[in-house]
Amino acid sequence: MVLISLGTAIVMFHISVGKDVRNTEKSSSMSDMTDSYSPVNVFKDKNGFFGLKDSGGTIILEPEWTELEPFDKNFFKAKLITRSGPLYGVIDLNGNITVPFVYNEVKKISENIYAASLNDTEEYLFYSKDFTLLLPTSADNYYIIGTDLCIMKGEDKFTYEQDDELSLIKAEIPRFKRPITLNITIEDKTILSIINSSQLSDLGDKTITFLDMLRRNKTVGLSDITDSEALTDIISTVKTEHDWKGKLSDNTYVYSAASENNNELRIYIETELIIQNQESNIENIPLILGFRKDEEGQWLICEASFG
Repeated sequence: MVLISLGTAIVMFHISVGKDVRNTEKSSSMSDMTDSYSPVNVFKDKNGFFGLKDSGGTIILEPEWTELEPFDKNFFKAKLITRSGPLYGVIDLNGNITVPFVYNEVKKISENIYAASLNDTEEYLFYSKDFTLLLPTSADNYYIIGTDLCIMKGEDKFTYEQDDELSLIKAEIPRFKRPITLNITIEDKTILSIINSSQLSDLGDKTITFLDMLRRNKTVGLSDITDSEALTDIISTVKTEHDWKGKLSDNTYVYSAASENNNELRIYIETELIIQNQESNIENIPLILGFRKDEEGQWLICEASFG
């Protein structure tokens, strides 16, 4: 949906933005902002539109923006008035659109990162200092802790270490489905360079679906989240391990990664279930779910083991 919105906005922008060249007058307040970046100056014409001049007064970008603010010597935040209201994007010195005009706001939040809030969904996307998109998914909200960027997607929280790029260092993925509460925190940093935040959320969802099937001793739909080669064994596991009371222990559930002999990467989620044993005593039983990618790149459960 984000990609569709971006594409539509770019098309609408090129349709609606033809403007006549206008006579100009210097805007001292805006040019002062650019002096510290480069000899390029923002100016305003008699109709109130902004463009760019070089230090010699030659127009290098015609005045066609209702706002134009320098981010650095090469990029400028620009504002357009459209039928749906004001929209912000980013242009370069040549007027090329580097960030499409689909945002309520674009602002610098750290030395290397800019945050942009989508006009239609109010979600956030994040750009590098050269205005390339940093993350494959949007965020509902974000905040900075020290030098780390934390983004929220629903109940999920992902923490990124800031450098020239963002590096995922922690993911917390709570899942609430009565009577199941699953809270997964990544401790094995090996996994963080392998899968992104949306894939981690997907693994959390599939884990919860599996646990709910296990609690109810139901296997309908299990094939949707299970590797076809492992389906028979996992169906057998679900049908035999049906004494689970639907509760989890208070332990932390950790993602870990391992490479098998055939170099096939697997991700493991470990938790503990509270199960009534044959003597009617309650005990905590470790459960490990293994995931691997199928041919389409989807993570599916390939093993489930107890104890």
